[in-house]
Amino acid sequence: MSASTLKDQRKWGDGKRSRPERRWAASRFFDNNSPSHERCKPGDGQLSKGLIAIVEDDRHLHMALESLLESAGYEMLLYFSGEDFLVSGRLQDINCLISDIGLPGINGIELLRVVHASRPYLPVIIITARGEPALLQAAMDAGARETLIKPLHSAALLNAIAATQ
Repeated sequence: MSASTLKDQRKWGDGKRSRPERRWAASRFFDNNSPSHERCKPGDGQLSKGLIAIVEDDRHLHMALESLLESAGYEMLLYFSGEDFLVSGRLQDINCLISDIGLPGINGIELLRVVHASRPYLPVIIITARGEPALLQAAMDAGARETLIKPLHSAALLNAIAATQ
């Protein structure tokens, strides 16, 4: 476990969160008021299950993504930095990677390039709070399957994941 992961565990606790805390985080980061919002439930035939790695430096967004994807029946690995993910040794185990662009250390686009050097067909979904067309194009040029702008629409994220399966 890297030093930053240990630091984050000391800072944020053991990573176990109560359901109300995860629901609060989800309501803060997902725009679920749009008319197209749909919840995909496990077993509804819309999603194939798989192991998803999430690389995001925002603890609250971690909780929101964990709540959303858990409710859809996915298993997740959560990391606070690209370096933490790369040293974990789990790259070969995942079916999809979701990464923020603005990460400490290696950014999301650099992480995407490193990941695709080993697993060129691994689906990567990039999320960002910055919607500049040049940045989004750079992510797509690097091989991102999808780019989503925060606040995330939960249905758009679940559909993007489903499209990778």
